[in-house]
Amino acid sequence: MNRQISFRNPLSALLIFIFSLTPVFSETGNTGFLSLSGSRGLISIPVPVSNKNERVIVAAKTTQSQTYSYKIRTTEFNETLEENRYQLCLPVNPDAEIVFTQVDLKKEIESAGVKSNENHKLNSFGAKFTGSLEEKADFCVGFHWASGDNDGLRYADLETISLARNIFATFSTKVKKNLLTHLHLKQSYTPEFKTDLADGRVVTIDAQNFTSGGVGIERFFGSDGDASAMIELNYSDYQSFSAAMQKEFQLSAGVRFRFRGFGVEISGRSLTDTPAVTAGVNLAY
Repeated sequence: MNRQISFRNPLSALLIFIFSLTPVFSETGNTGFLSLSGSRGLISIPVPVSNKNERVIVAAKTTQSQTYSYKIRTTEFNETLEENRYQLCLPVNPDAEIVFTQVDLKKEIESAGVKSNENHKLNSFGAKFTGSLEEKADFCVGFHWASGDNDGLRYADLETISLARNIFATFSTKVKKNLLTHLHLKQSYTPEFKTDLADGRVVTIDAQNFTSGGVGIERFFGSDGDASAMIELNYSDYQSFSAAMQKEFQLSAGVRFRFRGFGVEISGRSLTDTPAVTAGVNLAY
């Protein structure tokens, strides 16, 4: 389950890359799409948006099932995970929005020919505010929050929890008319909660916080930017449930197509290890 890529001085390289770009930014492109956290943005990175007139944006996304094999004590388990997301974004003015996300978690565990199925929900809400640093860059700040007693926290992985409980900031620059870059920083929080292991034991997970960062690149196509491609490189220092403290890099990419207010997208996360493909539709009006 661990996904790792080795880099030398990765954060320094990311900062040098993003700030060496021409610091001119005027507007964001395809704004009618929601990130995995619910805010308008890339695959997982919320970005500054203030140039469109959407009043309501709804989205539905599904991530393909993934099966992991592991051993607890002397017993082997095969665990299949699937996530379905339903999102609502309400832009309350050109520079602020409120978001709501529901993640349906489906888990199937097989051991010694015996299967068990579990279904849980993780609900969160958040807000994002967009501003401008004169002509240097646009930025956005915000948060996403899920209640600490939400039952879904017991069954979600840390990546899903980090999308539901965080504060963040993103700085964006426009390199060319159809090319945008984004620098993203995020602090995520997990409460103390109990989780059920596959062998029937219940363990307590201590409260913790962890930092994430990354860069994203958007390339728009067509006179109106109705098609786009995205690349993200994200870094997290969180502690895995299945390993000691680790530093993890994750490469993601995706494409989007918009037809007036309707859009479709497909993306893949962790492309260098075990890709997780997500497909979704968006409706903005």
